[in-house]
Amino acid sequence: MSKKFNDLLHKYFLDCISEDEFKELESLLEQNPELRQKYLEYTMMDAGLQSHSQEGMEIRSIKQSNKYYTLIAAVAALFIFVPAFLFLSQPSNIAIIKSSEYAGWESSQSTLEGSELHAGTLNLTSGVATLAFNSGADLTLEAPAKIELISDMEVKVISGAISMYVRESAQGFRVNTPNGYAIDHGTRFSVRISEDKQSAEFKVQEGEISLHHELGETKYLTDNKASTMKADSLVDFEDTQLEGFLKQQQDSHILSSSGNENSVIFCNDISRLNQKFLMVKRAKKSRTVDRHALFAFPLENIDLDKIARVRLSLNSVPTGLGEVVTMPPKSTIQLYGISDGPDEQWQRTGFMKWDDAPRIENAVLLGSFTVSRAKLKRKVFVESEQLLDFIKSDQSSEVSFILSCETPGGTLVHGFASSLNPEASGPRLELFMQ
Repeated sequence: MSKKFNDLLHKYFLDCISEDEFKELESLLEQNPELRQKYLEYTMMDAGLQSHSQEGMEIRSIKQSNKYYTLIAAVAALFIFVPAFLFLSQPSNIAIIKSSEYAGWESSQSTLEGSELHAGTLNLTSGVATLAFNSGADLTLEAPAKIELISDMEVKVISGAISMYVRESAQGFRVNTPNGYAIDHGTRFSVRISEDKQSAEFKVQEGEISLHHELGETKYLTDNKASTMKADSLVDFEDTQLEGFLKQQQDSHILSSSGNENSVIFCNDISRLNQKFLMVKRAKKSRTVDRHALFAFPLENIDLDKIARVRLSLNSVPTGLGEVVTMPPKSTIQLYGISDGPDEQWQRTGFMKWDDAPRIENAVLLGSFTVSRAKLKRKVFVESEQLLDFIKSDQSSEVSFILSCETPGGTLVHGFASSLNPEASGPRLELFMQ
């Protein structure tokens, strides 16, 4: 808002504005809808102050000047002729969140159960949720799934799976997918987008839908029929039970670190360690309670040259030590590989002193991941070219690792399940073979 407008408005409300200044203020209000809105806000505030003022404290003369009424009328007339500034910018609601089952969302809109939704993107990260469109269609999402609400008769499925129940009032509901769209003719059907987002599967439980490929092909599906919309065509497939199909699993080995796990603490206080957890910590002020975790996997009888891909999985679990609020929102955990040699001969069971453990300075950084203080219980994965190369270059029929916290924090001790943890599995190393 310009200084000139401020000055004129101030004089106006003090009733000391000249005729020329009054005309200038009128002109500014005619030209700028934002200033008209600001004028009305000041008018409301001024009226409120008058109504709450004590008797005898005259905020402004009760006898209003003709200028006041003239300006009010002018601004009101301008709002009549430019309603778009107030109304057209407000999005209309097209659906509500009908039910929410442990649902986690990423969205700029309110996502509580019962919330009204307007056009925009919704990303369901966990759980299941059902949306009820104003038209009479219900859409159920299974996480992870991402959709774009377009209108109460149209939606776009970006990723994941949805199920539709379309009542008679919403017949003609359109579902957009990669390569084309489906039109509902009163039915129950489901849609699943492929992981590469290049195709979509349609399955009709009852009723009828029509599929429309962007290249012009059209196909009708009825009860218990299914089809895939690929980049170049529509392809029917037999799945009378509509269960889907299991993927062909790549040949792989899953290795456990059972019996090859330990944690160390800088102060060598064994009472601060627990065999159920692989503990890591980096304190801000002192190294006294810093912790590292170690674990190893045997590689006997595995042809390392045929390994095409490697993935390490860990279960992050709360240790019950320290306070979450003393930590930054996210902590970075680093994975190091212990090189072949004497450092690989670390103590696998029982208490191990800090100085007897392999040194991070002598290890190789293989990857990292983050742990949120708001979600300590979760599965994490490490998969990198460095990890693959490290394992394929092994000469000792065993690979050992160190976990370390890179982020300085407060009192919280991060934990990962060991093979002795009763609630979650210990470290797993999956080797995918050529």
